[in-house]
Amino acid sequence: MRIEAERVSYTYMSGTPFETKALEDVSVTFASGLYHAVVGHTGSGKSTLLQLFNGVAKPTSGKLTIGSWSITPQTKQRDLYELRRHAGIVFQFPEQQLFDETVLKDVMYGPLNLGVDNKEAEDLARRTLLRVGIEEDLHSRSPFELSGGQMRRAAIAGVLAMEPELLLLDEPTAGLDPQGQREIMELFYSWFSEKEERTIILISHDMNQVARYSENTVVMENGRKQLEKESSVLFTDEALLEKYQLAMPETVRLLKRFQEKSGCPTALDAFTKEEALKRLLACTKKGGADV
Repeated sequence: MRIEAERVSYTYMSGTPFETKALEDVSVTFASGLYHAVVGHTGSGKSTLLQLFNGVAKPTSGKLTIGSWSITPQTKQRDLYELRRHAGIVFQFPEQQLFDETVLKDVMYGPLNLGVDNKEAEDLARRTLLRVGIEEDLHSRSPFELSGGQMRRAAIAGVLAMEPELLLLDEPTAGLDPQGQREIMELFYSWFSEKEERTIILISHDMNQVARYSENTVVMENGRKQLEKESSVLFTDEALLEKYQLAMPETVRLLKRFQEKSGCPTALDAFTKEEALKRLLACTKKGGADV
């Protein structure tokens, strides 16, 4: 699903003493079928931008085009109902949104709310729960009896069960241990890879995640778009990373240090440990490193 923002601004509590401008004159395009990321420090406007893409909020000024939907300040909320079926959003700590008496009913809620009949909603919910790693013996339990990681997976299943074309991820692995983070990110990537038209926009403070999974990255600062680059270019450019105060991915830092000490030239755009190791081994086999 393609997204285009044209001079979009957003102000919280407009016209009150607490008025705060979160976005200002943002123009950006996210192509369909790609894995995108939006990064920036706290208060940069990235989460607000993501909420506009789901119709949770409307721009104060400017225009959004999301697939076949156009959103302006005059757009009625009822006109965005169908958009939310196609644009799913996973907030930070999504397990806080669990509410129903069983895990299965919680995941069924979204499809039922969209008009899917009960049998189809149940079948869809069961398949999706199994997909995210929630086994059948847990489906009839209260979601509040699950472990923290299982609750996160159940909440994600509730979004995926609505079969969106666009998946918006706002710090989806916050609070998880490293293994849990990897499993959840691989789950999203597997979903994304199944159909060409699927699109993901990820917000994360973890530049290792952003570099590994995303194809394009938008950098936000003080409510404005500062930069838009291919992720493989941005995360191997030390000057750009320093300029926008973004952490260099661990694998890039390792390869860069190796290159400086060994004198062996090697491409730095390896964002998994496996790929970085291949680069190191290839270099040592050439005799370019003193190991």
